[in-house]
Amino acid sequence: MEIAHDQFREILTRLPEAGKPLHDALTRIVDCRVAEESWTGYTVSLAVAYSAAEGYTLAALRRLTEITSFFEEGVRISGVNWKAAEDASTVKAV
Repeated sequence: MEIAHDQFREILTRLPEAGKPLHDALTRIVDCRVAEESWTGYTVSLAVAYSAAEGYTLAALRRLTEITSFFEEGVRISGVNWKAAEDASTVKAV
């Protein structure tokens, strides 16, 4: 079995790129502000609903970011371990 180290390196270099939209979305959501000059019962309930939706979305995006980081680390470790195993098992002239 031969491991395609180049493909692992490419995947590893692209994972941060894949996570960038998640980071950007988190930043945009955190930067959102709700402004209302004359509060009514209706706008209060909308503000509460917005706050709950924002919290849920932030939690989901954080989880996706954690998953992306987990995969990035797994691919990196797998590549290093397989390379070390191939080097250790390669016959060398003494």
